[in-house]
Amino acid sequence: MTEILGNSSLIFSEDDIYVNIKKFRKTQNICFITGQSGSGKSTLAKLIMNTFHAKLVSLDVIDYKLFCGKIYSWDDLKLKCEVLYEYMRSTKKSLYYNTNVSKEIKEQNTIDFVEWISKQEGYFVVEGIQVCYVLLTQTKYRTYPVIFKGTSHLLSYIRACCREKSFKRLNFFKWYPYYREWKTMIDRTRKLVLTEDNYVCVNENDIKGIKF
Repeated sequence: MTEILGNSSLIFSEDDIYVNIKKFRKTQNICFITGQSGSGKSTLAKLIMNTFHAKLVSLDVIDYKLFCGKIYSWDDLKLKCEVLYEYMRSTKKSLYYNTNVSKEIKEQNTIDFVEWISKQEGYFVVEGIQVCYVLLTQTKYRTYPVIFKGTSHLLSYIRACCREKSFKRLNFFKWYPYYREWKTMIDRTRKLVLTEDNYVCVNENDIKGIKF
């Protein structure tokens, strides 16, 4: 097992690691996907969503867009993430309830949101780097299905640049510190959830063949 603990390298992509994946739909209604920006989390999440008629939740919406004021109306929020919209409406949260609060409160907001999701009917795919530094730090969620993307930093960087103009402001070497921070975080979290028999390694090009 030790050879796959560091599955995201600087230049060469490694296999994705699927942990507890057979629990999805059987005992757990949530599948987490984590990895660095541009690693293909959203692409894989959409494939799982379409295959199992699941709902997709990007934690960037609650952790970044909502917090930074990128959501301007309830209709806008519903368009960006219907699940978060339903959560905030049902719990009577303010549209800007995540604004001007501490890091600890922001993280608790994310935990509360996912806890609410776990009690809903249907299946959900929750993706974001926040899975590592917020959710999997909680013992409860370490038994949930989670997929660690093994896409290399170089390929992730290229994808991110193609997707968002803001990434183009940082060249590959300036972006490197972000990679190191993400890799350290992901590697540390992976060690918390891996056992000898709860994971499979899957090539990104063969994801349609994975057995859930």
